[in-house]
Amino acid sequence: MPGKPKPRPVLTRDRILDAALPLVDRRGLDNLTMRSLGEALSVEAMSLYRYFPSKSDLLEGIADRVLAEIVFVEQNRSWREDLGNAVRGLWRVLVAHPNTVPLFLATPTSIPGAQAGVEVMLRLLGRAGFGPGPALRIWRNLLAFVLGTALMLRKSRSPAPGRTRPAKPGVAGATPLRTAALKDS
Repeated sequence: MPGKPKPRPVLTRDRILDAALPLVDRRGLDNLTMRSLGEALSVEAMSLYRYFPSKSDLLEGIADRVLAEIVFVEQNRSWREDLGNAVRGLWRVLVAHPNTVPLFLATPTSIPGAQAGVEVMLRLLGRAGFGPGPALRIWRNLLAFVLGTALMLRKSRSPAPGRTRPAKPGVAGATPLRTAALKDS
């Protein structure tokens, strides 16, 4: 019948996260608002608060969704190989969603995806003979390295404020002052 409104899909946490992650991927975390997310879902922004009481809850959900994309496969070859595969899995997900990297610098490890990852890493390091304390310190160092590298790459790929075209070829990350200093040395 003409004029009959098309029913909207039911709003769920998963549907909201399915819409939020691509928005973050395209626009960045700073541009994710409940209003923009509501527009993407064709709902009023206030209806989202039923599923995510605050933006920080939404951001935790996005972080958990990203972590769920990591494939931790223990093939029981060598612990080093399995550990390397696990870290590369984390890296691939961070590269696929570079705008989410800042979330992992502040997201508590109490979200399910983070807990699952920590358990896998501790099990792998336990296979290598490390006790729980040293294994946790090793995992934190690996995580800091991967997140730090992903954050640096993210920063180096985003244009400087006010810059509309790519920088001239030269020393990566060099400002005119640094470039001049490098030429003089």
